[in-house]
Amino acid sequence: MRRALSLIALSVSLTGCIALGSNTPAVLITDGDTAVARSQYGFAITIYTRAIDSGRLTGLEAAEAYLKRGAAHSARSEVQGEDEGELFLALQDFAKARDFAPNLFAAVYGTANAYKALGAYAQALESYRLAYALDGPKHYWSLIGIADTYRHLGDYQTAMRYHDRALEISGPLSGMPIFYYRALTLFAARRYREAITSLDAGILQEREDPWAYVYRACSYARLGDYPKALTDYDSALGFIRRARLQFDEAAARFRVVRQIADERSIVTSLSKGGMAASQVSNLCEEFVDSGKKRTRSTLLPRVMGAERLPVLDILPGPAEGTPAI
Repeated sequence: MRRALSLIALSVSLTGCIALGSNTPAVLITDGDTAVARSQYGFAITIYTRAIDSGRLTGLEAAEAYLKRGAAHSARSEVQGEDEGELFLALQDFAKARDFAPNLFAAVYGTANAYKALGAYAQALESYRLAYALDGPKHYWSLIGIADTYRHLGDYQTAMRYHDRALEISGPLSGMPIFYYRALTLFAARRYREAITSLDAGILQEREDPWAYVYRACSYARLGDYPKALTDYDSALGFIRRARLQFDEAAARFRVVRQIADERSIVTSLSKGGMAASQVSNLCEEFVDSGKKRTRSTLLPRVMGAERLPVLDILPGPAEGTPAI
């Protein structure tokens, strides 16, 4: 949920403090924000739609409403395991938000995220390049997004160049996301000790992030350190189970808890010699953040040359823009 939560934070930050209890469009948008804060994404979408359909929004208010509805669709998609229909609706809303505010960073960034999740990697990189131009001076989320796109494409060397740049600009106290996504790339490249070091740095800044513990557990397990892996699985399960359940997330959270518990059982069996060590290679491969390359969604129109990656011209060094695999 980290990608959707970052987008929600960017979009909700646009709203001022308005009292609840009215059906004016501005208050409806605030009510939608309240639903999002409770992870009630479907309800939030309904409320934002009422505000949009009122016909009483100014240009910037309309941009805000479309942006926030798109962010809610994006979050709902992640909860449902990257639902393509929700992602396509998010893309449409981000485009409408940009009709009213073309340089709205959160809408450009959300577009890039949606394209990446839909397997349209060339279009994702183009959108992240636009986001980069709006994301100064640190370019934090745009650099992470570019790096993560290359991770999905299996180009871990280029991904790490962008992670390194993000860390260089933002510094070691820049929060969990940079260390988390950096660790995902290191994990995918089978550099497990480095992944653990990156997650250690992130956990020092955000101690109750369950996914950091999950991927650190998988890294420990792949190194054969099963006791530490089991401890981290237990921490992740504890944080998820203690989190407040909301009706949009309850079923998804139950599914995730079951997946993590199943992986913990595999590691328990491995630690007792009751399962082949080759089973460890399957750990952390079925989660939303696993970074598996996706086939371009059939919901997107086919465009000649759409698979060819753009040259970003952001960092000096090895050439980019090689054809997508």
